Amino acid sequence: MGNDVLLAKWLAGELSDAELRDLENSPEFASYVRISNAVSRMQPPAFDEEKSYLTLLEKRRQPRVLPLFARTWFRVAATLVVLLGIATFFVLNSTTKLVTANGELANTTLPDDTQVAVNAVSDLQYNAALWSLRREVRLRGEAYFNVTKGRKFTVETPEGKVEVIGTRFTVKSHDDRLRVFCHEGKVRVSNGSHSITLSPGEGLVLDGKQIQRRTNKTEYKPSWLLNRLHFENDPINLLLAEIERQYGVAITLKAQRTKKFTGTLPRQNINEALQVITDIYGLKAITQGKKIVLLEADARQ
Repeated sequence: MGNDVLLAKWLAGELSDAELRDLENSPEFASYVRISNAVSRMQPPAFDEEKSYLTLLEKRRQPRVLPLFARTWFRVAATLVVLLGIATFFVLNSTTKLVTANGELANTTLPDDTQVAVNAVSDLQYNAALWSLRREVRLRGEAYFNVTKGRKFTVETPEGKVEVIGTRFTVKSHDDRLRVFCHEGKVRVSNGSHSITLSPGEGLVLDGKQIQRRTNKTEYKPSWLLNRLHFENDPINLLLAEIERQYGVAITLKAQRTKKFTGTLPRQNINEALQVITDIYGLKAITQGKKIVLLEADARQ
């Protein structure tokens, strides 16, 4: 039997007595013993599976090391992106607002020199930063516009929008009704389901899905700029709502009236305005400070 086989069996502890004697008598046996003793003294390092796994995860979490130049440019780029986002946010939300109180009229000039007169209890907003790209205002209430010629000019209201190029017109958005009157040029009014073009002296009232056309060839400015309140075939509740806005009062109507009113009321004298209303509708007014109650003329107090 060869020494390789005897050596393997010796290391495994499987030699017979005769085979062990043969191996011990071989000249290489002393070397085999020295090697075996050296190997037995060698201990493999303990293997900690959990520790090795955590070490691997930590190495994967460590950031990639970039050259200083690359890191600097990444920081600059990130800063620019943040600044650009902030600038864009402020530009898009840079709103100029004009709000009027009860009985207050205000005048303003838009960035393109368009002139606007704003009636009482109204809210006009626009973005001055984007004006050169988009001439657009948002209106709740009533305003008179004298628009400078240029690109399309749009007035957005809750009930619809009004589009022009250069003209004079009035927009009133109150009580879920949209009123538009064209004093000069052309005006297009749309609310999704309707689109109507108005010429000078023409107007409309958009009340829900109903459209009423109006014509007044002699009206070159809204009546409230002349200190009069003009009404055309309007119910009494709209008359009283306008008086509340102009005079800052609260009116309670304790009577039923279906008659509609066409005519004018004074804008700076509430007693005269109430007198006209009570005479036409057969009512009487009880005033207590800023509160007014309208009763049947023959009602007992």
